[in-house]
Amino acid sequence: MKRVSIRRVHTAIERLGKLDVPRGGRLLPGFLVLKRAGIKLNEWVSIPQKEFDLLCEEYFLVREAPNPHLPYFYPPLGEWRHDNWPAGTIYTRMKDTTALRRAGKLEYRDSTYEWRLLPGYEQVLPKYVKPGSRVPLTDFVAWIRRYRELDDNVTVADLRRELLKELNLQPSEVTRLFVDDDEGSPDFFTSDNWPAAELIALLPPVSTDGAARRRSLFRKWGWMPWWQPQKREGCSCRGRCMRNCSPRSNPANT
Repeated sequence: MKRVSIRRVHTAIERLGKLDVPRGGRLLPGFLVLKRAGIKLNEWVSIPQKEFDLLCEEYFLVREAPNPHLPYFYPPLGEWRHDNWPAGTIYTRMKDTTALRRAGKLEYRDSTYEWRLLPGYEQVLPKYVKPGSRVPLTDFVAWIRRYRELDDNVTVADLRRELLKELNLQPSEVTRLFVDDDEGSPDFFTSDNWPAAELIALLPPVSTDGAARRRSLFRKWGWMPWWQPQKREGCSCRGRCMRNCSPRSNPANT
């Protein structure tokens, strides 16, 4: 038996981290979930929430993660993700605000957990992966299969074909999402059973200050929650002034 070498996993992390990810690219795992679960064109298919949990656990969960509240790592963003990421973020946003939904190319029935794609959905895929910064397939495979024990006769080409088959990807989808990078390298595989700590040492440090993380996101998107008001000088909003508050509620903005 053999595994993907820790050196090759390190290379994959570095290359995937250099991708120019569009804003919609944060939900690329959601599209992969739907494809792996067998979503079809013009036909309703039942795909429950657990499918999102299963893919994220298999593809992005880091064993012995330093912070149990941030157990997932998404290499294209180089970020740790919270423990409710599969259901609370990906599943929820795929139902509501993902690019395919906004374009009218993905439909969902809440009562039966059914999904379907509509004609022309392939034209929306660049919202998830920029044409000039597609995901290198071999690097993605190296990351996805980082923990798996493999037969000695398995090749890199076998892993690539296996992943595309597992995801039920059509040629028109593959060409929009992935790029053929290389067939691996002599040190792609190893017989060493490297420990989980070696992988963690290659990843960015994990913040243990959840409150600081939330504050940074609120500031980034230009708003603050009700429990942390920001009072402006001359504001009459009773200490809960929002940056986009109206002249009526905030005379200081007139």
